[in-house]
Amino acid sequence: MLNKYPPQDGQKPARQSAVALGRWSEADAADSEPQIDEHNHDAEFADELQQLALLTNGQPTDADGDIDFAYRNMALATVTPLMAPSISGWSWYIYARTEPNKFLEICAKREDAKSKMAGTITNARMEDDRRTQFAVIDRIEKSLTLDVAAIVKELMEKFPLDVLRTCRKFDAEWREFLEREKL
Repeated sequence: MLNKYPPQDGQKPARQSAVALGRWSEADAADSEPQIDEHNHDAEFADELQQLALLTNGQPTDADGDIDFAYRNMALATVTPLMAPSISGWSWYIYARTEPNKFLEICAKREDAKSKMAGTITNARMEDDRRTQFAVIDRIEKSLTLDVAAIVKELMEKFPLDVLRTCRKFDAEWREFLEREKL
């Protein structure tokens, strides 16, 4: 990295720790203080990064593995590039350490997308399913429009006395009906 981007003043930068020593705290979670000296982590681990690049050169990439590595190790300050599965995994680790809230947001979206693909129900998907279920219920209700004539015919064929006894209980309705129909 130093060969490609030498310091502007021509002096070699002092070696500094790539990760701030200390514990994971509320301030870290709030993105208030990065855990890594962003300017010198490449200088600190230049040899290891070069070795990692050689080890992983020509191998297929595994974005899931890289992000999972960063997620599992984001709270650990002792991780070195040779522990990472690839240069990309190391980059994700650096990002997770410097921007933990943004990284965790990415992870949450990624997991939600993976669960949707797998058919797993998440809270967001349950909300979507409710809307879908209401549409299905509306379609079912429309398909169940009552055909009164068919229902009465079927009931009269199966239970004629019960239907007639039940209908006779509606005396006021029968009088109103007979008066209107002039029967």
